[in-house]
Amino acid sequence: MPGTSSVSTAESREPRIGRDELVRRETFVALLATIALFAVSVLSPPAITPAADFTSLPNEPTAPWFFVWIQELLRLGDPFFFGVMIPVIITSIIALVPYLMDRSSSGVAVWFNKEGRVAQWIVLGLIVVIISLTIRGMLR
Repeated sequence: MPGTSSVSTAESREPRIGRDELVRRETFVALLATIALFAVSVLSPPAITPAADFTSLPNEPTAPWFFVWIQELLRLGDPFFFGVMIPVIITSIIALVPYLMDRSSSGVAVWFNKEGRVAQWIVLGLIVVIISLTIRGMLR
């Protein structure tokens, strides 16, 4: 209709951050994650024992802290299922979630967007399971 103003689609979209700002933010978060992992590795060194003495073996082997969650899974049942299949499934889910669950383009370049809540909850749930298994194994 003449006389009515229409808002173009470019103006109606939510503002996006620029590529430089996104890279800067991601680099900062990667640096924080690296510092956190370094702190965890310093505060909880792997259970390295003295040189092997095969005459007196330990009662129970221990894994380094980053594999403790898999060791805890192995205590639950079948080694193939709990030691191989579940870690492969968890890794596959974390790798495939962005491609299968979060396919909309409306929340692109927005952290914790509302359109990707299902994917965020799935990954958060898996991370909580892994961390809780790790803590359970370290408290043994």
